[in-house]
Amino acid sequence: MCEFDHVLISSVDKLLDEDKELFENEGTNKVASERCIAHRLANYIEEKLNKSKDKMNLNYKVDCEYNRFNGCYKLLKVREENKSRVYPDIIVHKRGQQDGNLAWIELKIFNSSHCTEKTIKEDKEKIKLVTGGTCEISYKLGYFILFRREEAKTIYTIEKKVSSAEWEKISE
Repeated sequence: MCEFDHVLISSVDKLLDEDKELFENEGTNKVASERCIAHRLANYIEEKLNKSKDKMNLNYKVDCEYNRFNGCYKLLKVREENKSRVYPDIIVHKRGQQDGNLAWIELKIFNSSHCTEKTIKEDKEKIKLVTGGTCEISYKLGYFILFRREEAKTIYTIEKKVSSAEWEKISE
């Protein structure tokens, strides 16, 4: 595992510890929105990166739904149609630079109306495109996080994109 894998895992753990009420549904299937959860997770990632800046030699920004690239919208062809605007859940990058983008993170909340096989596939396809080296938008690392409730507690799985066709579970 790389250093950022540890940052991400510890950030998710802190999210579940510090913000567990976002996942508690009090007898319904309602949990906080994906955007809300992504924002809190991004805060913890940035906090951990800032603490380990010297160790990792990093100077990254952590943004949610950052849709800019070269002063324009980020565009990707994810479906069988023309390129469309994309809004990554979380990115770790250097704003305004073409290189040095570290991580593209997509997440889904199981039991949410936005969590379907189709949306999971589309999120993973976005990650595949931006980490594959064939796209003008390029990130070194790609992650997909699935949060789900089991026996009154929230658990998660983090998958890391390791090749064009392979995903590796780094946490479960």
